[in-house]
Amino acid sequence: MVQTEAADAKVRMVSQLAGVDNLRLVSTSAGGSQVFVGSCAGAGLAGTPCSLKLIRGDVAHLRRQKELFDRVSDMQADAGGSLSPSSHGLARVLFHELVALPGDDAVLAVVTVMVPGSSFADVLRSCATGVRSLTFAQMLMLVSACFEALARAQGAFDGAFVHRDLKPSNIVFESDPYALAPDLLGETPRVALIDLDFSFVGTGGDVVEPHGTPGYLAPEVLTDGASAPTPASDVFSLGVLAHEALTGRMPYEDGVARPGLSGAAWRRFFARCEREGVSPIAVWGGLPDDVSTVVGACLALDPPRRPPAAGAAKAFRELARFYVRRTGASGVSLCVRDVVTPVTLL
Repeated sequence: MVQTEAADAKVRMVSQLAGVDNLRLVSTSAGGSQVFVGSCAGAGLAGTPCSLKLIRGDVAHLRRQKELFDRVSDMQADAGGSLSPSSHGLARVLFHELVALPGDDAVLAVVTVMVPGSSFADVLRSCATGVRSLTFAQMLMLVSACFEALARAQGAFDGAFVHRDLKPSNIVFESDPYALAPDLLGETPRVALIDLDFSFVGTGGDVVEPHGTPGYLAPEVLTDGASAPTPASDVFSLGVLAHEALTGRMPYEDGVARPGLSGAAWRRFFARCEREGVSPIAVWGGLPDDVSTVVGACLALDPPRRPPAAGAAKAFRELARFYVRRTGASGVSLCVRDVVTPVTLL
């Protein structure tokens, strides 16, 4: 009871410093990081829905992430404009500070504008269960929007931004994705990438331990002698998302690698494939050839062979418009199997 009260007091202390009211706890990670939703209390922002994240970890890591948020915040401020939920493909940062707490505890407190739409994970679940439906062309366009957000984030940092944990639950639409017109005329919902706890800008030379969600992580960051993640690693992660969105399944050998398996299990899977000289990637044969080619390119085992995020965004956008013309504005309903979005992090 005493520990709970002390923890609550620390959260209140940080929320007052960050200028956030009406907190409601949304999630707590295995590492102790917490996500709250609330509203801004500061002048000029009062009532603005926001998210407060308390990132925990060793001090060296927290300092690195503080430097990242310094750069993100400066970049978004330089861009100017209205207080939109995102800027340059990333959720808009309102406050970030490394806070020393009583008891030798420290957190990196980050406040971002609440992105109002659904996550891609919500979209996939709704389509999988038949609650909502999207045409093949519409889903291709939403996939394009994800690559476009990554391209904007990379472009803001001269191509050196690496997210490290791209998956459906870390991609949020700023508006209703189901409002995308069947003929694709009008605006495509903008996408914001969230959860930058382990993101970085640069070469990643000091990144030793892999981080992310097995199944979406690129093989080069999981296999023996793993290298630091690169922007191409994020393209692979979105390639997995694209395959999952368009087929309802992961792009791997069926029944062997599946969501929810541990990082060690995925390492063994990749190692076995390498020993046997077979590809771990199995793009579903039911995809049209042109779509399969683009998805497969994003999933190339050799990182330099993957397209840049901007190129993938353009390719999926052109495919979406092609399939609208081919099938008509009504298109065909996208039918996918039940989708399980893993939450296991390395």
